[in-house]
Amino acid sequence: MRTFLLSTTFLAAGASLLAAEPRPTDLALMKRAAAIKPTSEELRWQKIPWVTDLAEGQRLAQTEGRPLFIWVTGDDPLERC
Repeated sequence: MRTFLLSTTFLAAGASLLAAEPRPTDLALMKRAAAIKPTSEELRWQKIPWVTDLAEGQRLAQTEGRPLFIWVTGDDPLERC
């Protein structure tokens, strides 16, 4: 019985602490999102025309005089989890 009362007391205290914490406003959440949102400079890699075919990539690298970047993994990197 004593254990029950003690655990109930802790649950009630925890619930009151959580309820007392102010919820962020929409404006506060928008400010947080803006602070962590990647800049256009950080997203430049998305504009690279990635090629998934090795022969096509070699042909493009040769034609454009660019180096070839090969990313190899043990899994399909384009597969969704």
